[in-house]
Amino acid sequence: MGLEAEKTGDAAARLLAAGRVLLGQGGGRFSLTRLCAEAGVTLEDFQANFAGKADLLQQLLGPQAAAKEEPAPADPWLERRLRVFERALGALEEKSGKRDREYRQAIARLEEKLAALGGAQARDAAEAAERALEKAMTAPNAEAPGAEEKAEEPAVAQKTAAPDPLALAPLEPAAAPPGKADSEFLEVGRRAARAHARALQQPPRRRPLPLRLLLVTALAMAALLLCAVLALGHAGYASAAPAGEGTAHRLAPASPLQKLVARADSGDAVAQRELAQAYLRGQGVPRDEMAAARWALAAADAGEPQAQYLAGSFYRDGIGVARDPARAAAWFARAAAAGELKAMHNLAIAYIQGEGVGRDDAAAAAWFARAAAGGYVDSAFDLAVLYEKGQGVRQDPRQALRWYRAAAAAGDAQAAARAKLLAEQVRLQPWDGARGGASIPG
Repeated sequence: MGLEAEKTGDAAARLLAAGRVLLGQGGGRFSLTRLCAEAGVTLEDFQANFAGKADLLQQLLGPQAAAKEEPAPADPWLERRLRVFERALGALEEKSGKRDREYRQAIARLEEKLAALGGAQARDAAEAAERALEKAMTAPNAEAPGAEEKAEEPAVAQKTAAPDPLALAPLEPAAAPPGKADSEFLEVGRRAARAHARALQQPPRRRPLPLRLLLVTALAMAALLLCAVLALGHAGYASAAPAGEGTAHRLAPASPLQKLVARADSGDAVAQRELAQAYLRGQGVPRDEMAAARWALAAADAGEPQAQYLAGSFYRDGIGVARDPARAAAWFARAAAAGELKAMHNLAIAYIQGEGVGRDDAAAAAWFARAAAGGYVDSAFDLAVLYEKGQGVRQDPRQALRWYRAAAAAGDAQAAARAKLLAEQVRLQPWDGARGGASIPG
């Protein structure tokens, strides 16, 4: 009793010292759990020395300070709830300490039994102890009175008797045994853990591919191989067949029109101009002036001289596009600069008539002369007329007769008649087409 009293007095002193520290830090607003933790004692030690927190504060500060520190709540219901909460918290802390002591005792007994056994006996005992410990750890929180005393009895009996592994009694938990649902849950968990351990020890096995998948894959590969063989054989037979044989197995060759369209689509300006002429004349395709104008303008934009001449003609006559003399003269000028004789002739006519450009007889004579020198018969005839009249050039019957005879030599009957008439008027030697005559100068 003397030792117990000394321990009690030491706990009280430590609690009082910890209470003074907490009062200095934040007043009397601290919990009993924090007080016990600061003092290094349990809640049981506090309850053995003090009736409550008010008692502790009264001893620390005196009756008046304690009353001042913890005034009675104005609401009796709140005071009653606070006291219930404090009792529940104390009971919970006491129960937690008791269960901790029971677990430590169970572990100590298990270590004693394992030390007395060895080999297979130790493994059997370990399994039995493991089951007992699981039952103890999963027991409900409700505890029966005197459970701690009952738990001590098997340990004392086994210490006095010889350790028999076959008659080893499992540890009795301090609480009631678990229910049927808990036991089944633990058993399922143990089986799952053992199965997982066995799976980890065994090497992974590859799952075989389904037979149906293998068959489908093989058939698909065979079909692809057969198609490839047939395609190669067909190509070889078609290329090796002599003329007149196997025509039914060959692809029909592309027509000239298809080839022309393909070239035009690829941007070939010459093919575009030829396709425009085909649509304009209806050669191999239905006559379509709009399509002809579209292809001609595409080639003209690419710089093809004959297509530029066609574009000027379309704008001059309103073929496939709206009539526009100014655009016609512009396209004729671009084609004439590139050396297109027909464009030179039409540009000269535009200057004579003042259509799309300002009237300019001298420019017209110049373009007629260039086209006539290039061998264009109509330009030679028109240039002779200008020399005969003195329009755009100085009047010169001899130059007029020269260009009439050049056009007549190229087969222009009207030029031959005018040359004969002009020769009689200027008293020159008549021109005889049978004997030949002047040709268009180069």
